Amino acid sequence: MREVLVDFGYTPGTLPNNLEILRIDPARFDALVLSHGHYDHFGGLVGFLAATKGRLKSRLPFYVGGEDCFCTRTVLNGGQFGALDRKAIMDPSLMLVMAEGPAIVADHAFTTGKIAESTFETPLRPTREKVGVVDGFGCFPDKVSPAKNTGAFIPDDFEHEIATNYLVKTVLQANVGTLHAFGT
Repeated sequence: MREVLVDFGYTPGTLPNNLEILRIDPARFDALVLSHGHYDHFGGLVGFLAATKGRLKSRLPFYVGGEDCFCTRTVLNGGQFGALDRKAIMDPSLMLVMAEGPAIVADHAFTTGKIAESTFETPLRPTREKVGVVDGFGCFPDKVSPAKNTGAFIPDDFEHEIATNYLVKTVLQANVGTLHAFGT
């Protein structure tokens, strides 16, 4: 069995608190996945890393949907929506995996990589992003599409979003077998 943590919540203390309440040992995680670079999904990451310093597996894979995850974002009303802290990810010796294409996660799941927009519907774009690095935060311009390198905030195109998929059939079959054994 593999254990994968997907997303980190909004605030620094919530995830460590919930893991403690649920008695989940972070040392057992086989991978970490960030679904996308919006603060409500990565805001708790730095708090999680601080609370688990020295307890996570060495070179624990940390999957993100590409460099675009690190771009600085704002919400439409102009408020800051943050930028993923690359230094915090690198300090605990996590292995950063840019999953721009499909990637196998912990020999158990896979990420989709970038999900192309292929619908007539236009999604709401409540955030804006800016390419560049300021005070160590942000995305590297040479690793992001040249069309985004405007020097200004542009509508967030959500290119960096990834989904994580799991095969649960084997687990369900094992549980059914166990239930059947208890029922006889």
